[in-house]
Amino acid sequence: MRIGMLGIRGIPANFGGSETAVEEIGTRLVERGHHVTVYCRKHRDPLGGQEFYKGMRRIILPSLNTLNLDLMSHTFLALGDMMRRQFDVVHFHGVGNALLFPIFKLSGRGAKSLLIVDGPDWQRPKWGRAARLAFRASFPAAARFADEIISDNAQVQELFRTA
Repeated sequence: MRIGMLGIRGIPANFGGSETAVEEIGTRLVERGHHVTVYCRKHRDPLGGQEFYKGMRRIILPSLNTLNLDLMSHTFLALGDMMRRQFDVVHFHGVGNALLFPIFKLSGRGAKSLLIVDGPDWQRPKWGRAARLAFRASFPAAARFADEIISDNAQVQELFRTA
């Protein structure tokens, strides 16, 4: 199976829980014989462009390195790259990516989408008003376009059940 992973800063994990999850999940998938591609942000690349890490292909792309634009700009570029490749499953991390799900679905590539949501990002104080509104608006897109959604957060689970 060919699996693409995006919505994180990159691997190796050097920032937070989502990066650690991708590294751990991706490593195990590679050990089982799957082909894993992880989209990494250029400004967060401690390996200097190294193509492979623990058997996973790393595609290094730029982003607008600001708090509010980093994720969306990187995801947009990653989706553009994905349209040139063939994946069976695309593993998105973070609900903010869901605003771009229509582009992913309309690309016609046929890959299934898996979205991991760790919490209600719109409630986190680090985000400005525009970012919080965008995160909140992404829930309906996620509910409509994601093939599968995983969350261990009870509030997020309830939101998706009622969306």
